[in-house]
Amino acid sequence: MLVAAGAVRAADNPASVLISRQLAEGEHLGVGDVVRLAAAADGSDAREFRIAGIYEPTPDPVKLGAVIREVRLHLPDLLELTREPGMPAGSEYVRNINVALVDPNDARAFARDVSARMPGIAARPASGAAGSTGPFVVLERFHLAIAIVTIIASTVFLLALTIMLVDERRPTVGVLRLIGLPTRRILVQLFIEGVLIASAGSLFGLVLALGAQGIINRFFQWRYDTALVFVRVTPEVAAVCIAIAVPLGVSATVVAAWARPPRHAMGFAWRSLVRQPARASLGVLGVAAVGALLFDMLLLSQGLVISMRGLLERTGFDLRVTATDALPGQGPLIPDAIAHAEAIALLPSVRSSIALRFANAVVQKEGLRGQYTSFQGVAGTKTHPWTMLRGRDIANGPEIVINENTSRRAQLQPGDRVMLRASCTDDKQALPPMTFTVSGVAEFPFDTPNGATAATSIDMLAAACGGNEHDAADVIMVASQENASTDTAAADVARLLPELSVLSNDEAVSRFERGGFTYFRQISTVLTTVTLSFAVLLITVLLTVSVNQRLGEIAALRALGFSRWRVVADVLCESVLIVGGGGLLSLPLGALLAAGLDRILKRIPGIPAEVHFFVFEPAALQVHLLLLVATAIIAALYPIRIVARLPIAATLRDEVIG
Repeated sequence: MLVAAGAVRAADNPASVLISRQLAEGEHLGVGDVVRLAAAADGSDAREFRIAGIYEPTPDPVKLGAVIREVRLHLPDLLELTREPGMPAGSEYVRNINVALVDPNDARAFARDVSARMPGIAARPASGAAGSTGPFVVLERFHLAIAIVTIIASTVFLLALTIMLVDERRPTVGVLRLIGLPTRRILVQLFIEGVLIASAGSLFGLVLALGAQGIINRFFQWRYDTALVFVRVTPEVAAVCIAIAVPLGVSATVVAAWARPPRHAMGFAWRSLVRQPARASLGVLGVAAVGALLFDMLLLSQGLVISMRGLLERTGFDLRVTATDALPGQGPLIPDAIAHAEAIALLPSVRSSIALRFANAVVQKEGLRGQYTSFQGVAGTKTHPWTMLRGRDIANGPEIVINENTSRRAQLQPGDRVMLRASCTDDKQALPPMTFTVSGVAEFPFDTPNGATAATSIDMLAAACGGNEHDAADVIMVASQENASTDTAAADVARLLPELSVLSNDEAVSRFERGGFTYFRQISTVLTTVTLSFAVLLITVLLTVSVNQRLGEIAALRALGFSRWRVVADVLCESVLIVGGGGLLSLPLGALLAAGLDRILKRIPGIPAEVHFFVFEPAALQVHLLLLVATAIIAALYPIRIVARLPIAATLRDEVIG
């Protein structure tokens, strides 16, 4: 849709429209302004409309980072604006009908009645229209998986700290037992103490979450220019958090009371860990859980970009030529695309070029339900953007290649004949079916895991589309010569066809990176920061409690001649051993976790099967190592300060008196 804004004088009272806030801000439009709208990219057959209001688009996580330029019209005005010449009024049809019920609880029953009374019409409740692969559902599963990992790491650290605290009070417990208090009485006291601490911690966490949600929401809403609420602490969420945190805290206290680690007289770093295996093991496991999450967030920060770049490079084409700067398939068609592709192929810096047109189709085989597929048409050199699995590639005539999903669902094999009903030009035509022969089964690089695809020549696709726009295509894909750079080929194509937009693979990846991909980079940055802060805090507490338990030993070692730097090195080595052991375990744990999270996120609609969210690269491992080293050093600073400033005489005197 082309929007032409300006000081337009309306000859009569124009129809009213609503425009999105982003469009109003970008084009400096306001309520009452008159604009001209056209369905064609060249602005032909434009009509005047008056802006009646400005609305905030419905938040959509799939469109994060995209500038939403939308116009809402009354349906008769839209049909009049987009109706093709010669098409009688009333012959159009719409893609969706939204129905508001008096009682929303009757949605499922209403959908069943519509489906029964109107065969061929699919009615679904809005709450479940996206199914189990909707963007919000997939993101909810991803965040749930992250929350589970965080809870496991927190539980391990909490258990380690409670074991150390119980061990520190072991002499007091012995005195209480000596004067006659039963074990049950002491355990009840520890249980009540655990309930109080866990409840206080849960309330503090909720207060912290309530304070942070506004900051997080404002940041991401500013970053993506959206009204989408990213964090919301509801009473249900608060109840779930308390229901998880309090039992975990109480359980950790009870387990620690029964599992007091032995205590020996060795004071060096390794021996200190060995003599308290429970504390050391839990500390290492906690670091491993946190490190696994940290490693995965580093993989996520660049995973989509790396995976998309690799997918674009594997297609064998360096450039994509479109009618506008929109991505292929999202803008107008390129007229005379076949002639343009042939002219581009003759350039000295170009190895080959093909024209591609995209449509939709329903594959109909006798006795089976029609299968909805994406439909591609190709023209140009013999290089096609798919890989044959069996059968042969398309030749002249009505032949198609299909992917494995289409072959399985429609029960088609090479040599079978099938009816295919195309859907072109935004589904404004009811086209007759056309018979095709399946020549082979192929793998398409941008297929989604559950997507069905069929491809033929661009001439046959145009015939299936009723012969409209015979030489048009959505994109011309260009492969440069091996001895020529991509920039050289792009410059040659731009000089040859200055009216078209030329996009290299790097520019396409950069555009993806600035668009929806930024959400995962931002969330990985936030989770990395939170994870590191969490690890530093808990390891610091772990080491501080350990040092406080051994103040007498450290003072005795200093009195026996150990230098200040030697005992400081012992504390630092203990931190390095805990973080190092956990860091080594975090790599296989992170790999397993990344595989699971990748499967969850790949259920987002429209994600190609060959694209992965978590992709390993050496740089991520290097950053992971550096962050763990920094964590070990920073976490040891406060315990080192305690050891370095420890008064030897006063500490020994307190040990003797105590």
